[in-house]
Amino acid sequence: MTARDEIRKVVDSAMRKYDWEPEHALHVRDLALQLFDELEELHELKPPERWLLELSAMLHDVGLSVERSGHHKESFKIIMSEPLPGLDNRQRMIIALVARYHRKGLPKSKHKAFGDLPSKDRARVKKLAAILRIADGLDRSHWQAISSVKFKKDSNELELEIKGVRLSEIDIQGAMRKSDLIEAVFGRKLKIIPILG
Repeated sequence: MTARDEIRKVVDSAMRKYDWEPEHALHVRDLALQLFDELEELHELKPPERWLLELSAMLHDVGLSVERSGHHKESFKIIMSEPLPGLDNRQRMIIALVARYHRKGLPKSKHKAFGDLPSKDRARVKKLAAILRIADGLDRSHWQAISSVKFKKDSNELELEIKGVRLSEIDIQGAMRKSDLIEAVFGRKLKIIPILG
């Protein structure tokens, strides 16, 4: 087992300790990783950031164990305080901030933890949080209905084809409501194209 596998196991354990619905977190993780891979030419991030996105997605809803309306902020606090051996302080902070920005307010320099990051890490957090917001929105129903996502490469928009055996307007609207950050980061409008199948 690799060091990353060991850390993934620890994160999975923390997720199951706090998250009452791990199926949602794991589905959001899978969607987020697909989105990351599809957007590779735009975000220009590398495998280490993909791994941080994976861990952020697994832990994004752990704050629900404390409070519903502010759970994104509680997720940040839990990730920063939970023993997660194998992660250095920088990795932990990026994971916590990406989870913190998966809903509600966007990253701002006046937010102390975000503002204290070096500019390259702030850019990383914005890109990863933008992806996580869309992935989370695509499972707003918590039905795990979307099986795959794919961006059309030859478009000036972010044309996202989503496939599933039953597609819900709840999930489409969930993603569109969270499209503000991805549109700001990549300078393109998001358009979702549902495909049954």
